[in-house]
Amino acid sequence: MTNPPQREHPVPSRQPQKKIITPPPRVRLVSPPPKKPKAGAIAASIAALIMLMILFSTPIGGIFFNMARYPYINQFPATARFEVMRSITITSSGGSFTIDLPKAPVISSEGGGFVQNVKSFSTVPTATESTRYNSWTWLTFNRYVSGTETFSIDYTVETRTLQWDITAADSGMPGDIPQTYKSKYLGREWLGSNGLFKIDPQNKVIQDKALEVSKDVPTVYEKLEKIYFFLQGSYKYQQGSIGQEPKDALTTYNTGTGDCDEVSFLLVSMLRSVGIPAWVEFGMLYDEIRNTWVGHAWVQMYIPLVSGGGYIVNLDPVNYQFLFRSANRLTEWIEDGNGEHLKEFYEYITYVSSSTPSITTKIEGFSYSTEGTVFMQDKSREIKYIDAPGFGETIVACVSAFILMSVVNLMRIKRGSD
Repeated sequence: MTNPPQREHPVPSRQPQKKIITPPPRVRLVSPPPKKPKAGAIAASIAALIMLMILFSTPIGGIFFNMARYPYINQFPATARFEVMRSITITSSGGSFTIDLPKAPVISSEGGGFVQNVKSFSTVPTATESTRYNSWTWLTFNRYVSGTETFSIDYTVETRTLQWDITAADSGMPGDIPQTYKSKYLGREWLGSNGLFKIDPQNKVIQDKALEVSKDVPTVYEKLEKIYFFLQGSYKYQQGSIGQEPKDALTTYNTGTGDCDEVSFLLVSMLRSVGIPAWVEFGMLYDEIRNTWVGHAWVQMYIPLVSGGGYIVNLDPVNYQFLFRSANRLTEWIEDGNGEHLKEFYEYITYVSSSTPSITTKIEGFSYSTEGTVFMQDKSREIKYIDAPGFGETIVACVSAFILMSVVNLMRIKRGSD
């Protein structure tokens, strides 16, 4: 474009003058070569990974790891109402089947009211009810199955959280426990196929350890506390195999791992070995985080009071509940100290068939609502957070942290190159 000729002294005009601005010369921007990851950043990431692995494999690391996994470990609903169904599906080319299951009872609280109130109950197909072991109602399905058939028990239940505020000063001695409990719950139970008892207070290894742990304290509460927290610090939960016998108490003791019933067998064995009657309670547990129901087992025992009387209390050694019963559970059966009855509870399906059937069990929840909140006020939460994660959990946590740090470093490098 050519500029118009200009006078040396321009004459003013009514039209505004146009000012033409010449654009600056174009500048070509040349990107610098990408920066190579600094050796220091890589070394820092590797060092951080090593430090994380060391940290997570210690009790200190367990505190942070478990707080992430269980942020509400000490918080439970005051009451719960739910509908849950236990079902068994059988596929067979032809055979006669008998299924025997205990009926979940109404359980009253010693302080009044209920712990577990069964509002409604139904079975499909219709089961036969009978009383066994003097007091418990059992449900029996007798059926010839050719093809696939499902048997189910459906409950609508209200439950309540209980917490026992008992201290060593409140507790009586083992000699104060009523004989009715001692006569039922101090012996061995269920001789397994390997020749070892599932509950065995007479095993010398178990007995010696229980005596060693609790020898310096006199009351039932203190002995219980010593044995319970010894198990909490020494044993880890490991899910058992479905359809197989649970491990016996000695095997659980030697391996340091066990399912809910196996750790309960060991706890009961240790308590009985020092003269404290204890027994196992069976049922279902609701996991609010995963929104699932699972079969479960925990422990009951009797604590006498120096003021007279006493309480039947609950302990859940794999869910870290000490003198505490959360509302997110359903009791189906409480064992009576008879090993044959305990074995029959596990062997609840019998059949006569020319071929091996396929048997699938399932627990399904259809509704779950709660009211109120109870905070567990005991040492269980401390022990939970002291428990260090396992090797696999440590590796997963550290690798995840390493990947996260690597991504952050790459983003920083990319931002620096821009």
